[in-house]
Amino acid sequence: MPSEQFIFIGFELDAALVERIAACGESDRVFMENPTYLEALGIGDRRYVGKRIEAGASSDHLEDTVRSVISLLARLIPGFTVAPGDARLIAVEEQQPQEV
Repeated sequence: MPSEQFIFIGFELDAALVERIAACGESDRVFMENPTYLEALGIGDRRYVGKRIEAGASSDHLEDTVRSVISLLARLIPGFTVAPGDARLIAVEEQQPQEV
């Protein structure tokens, strides 16, 4: 099976953030259960929450995706704030990233 290549844009998950996401309302859980919105991945020894995009995406698409991730996290976690510049862009090439 060929490896999958993509860019993952997101924010590092710490225990406090995991707890706050787990406490989100039932109606908002779809945003974490459907990777069209957000997904949590283990990449290396770290865990992140964000979105995948195709390798080679335009810089405008990268910026839009960062804003989308921030908006969805703010919906899940009232009062959550983070600067777009804190987002991590991670190139991933592997058979199956470890879902968390």
